[in-house]
Amino acid sequence: MELHRLDSGQVEQVGQVEAWQCLLSLDGMAPGQAPLPSTFRLKFWPCGGVSGYKEKPMEELAGLVARRPYMDDMTATRMFRACGDVSGSWSLTGLELTILTREKVGRYQFKGKWVELLRSVKEGTCRFGADLSHGPAMVTTLGTFHLHRQAGGEGGQEEHTLSPFEKNLARYMATAAPDRLFYDLRIKTKDGAVLPAHRLVLASQTSYFEGLFRQEAPQEVTLDQGRILSLSHYRR
Repeated sequence: MELHRLDSGQVEQVGQVEAWQCLLSLDGMAPGQAPLPSTFRLKFWPCGGVSGYKEKPMEELAGLVARRPYMDDMTATRMFRACGDVSGSWSLTGLELTILTREKVGRYQFKGKWVELLRSVKEGTCRFGADLSHGPAMVTTLGTFHLHRQAGGEGGQEEHTLSPFEKNLARYMATAAPDRLFYDLRIKTKDGAVLPAHRLVLASQTSYFEGLFRQEAPQEVTLDQGRILSLSHYRR
């Protein structure tokens, strides 16, 4: 597939925390229910990662479903009322986000394709499941969503201007083939998910990994809720 370069405005956007509006339509699960709005605060990283959080809706927004008592226990409406942590990935074709709610309601996956790169997604799918990596038999499709970036970034914060180094890094990470991203570490979670990473980035951003990598140089790290369970070294 041909990869198109990011334009200058999109390169500037990468690395900033911005507000995104999400509208979740419950489709066949709740006919007549208005789309449920949520605000995500997201940061798109040059390496293709996404991090951030979902805000808890204001009281007047929560009232969208309060008038329907039979919906109180629905998975989608419980997620709508909760705040949560967001992680995921993005590419030139689309994005995939996972929300883990802080009230331990569950894990939600938002997956869709760009209508406009780093601006909007339409008709993406939202799924729920305890483990979203084991196929459709283990998950429930809740509905479709629209996601679009709000103008102005995160209110009250001074926007960060990318340096030439950051711009070039963002451009390369967004356009390079996967085997040319030069990952040197695999992070494996307890549920089996595997995330590629760069040791240099982790060591420079967290004292935890800095201390680890000053003593060892593993090629794989297994994590469980932030604790390292095992290290793996491969012979060259």
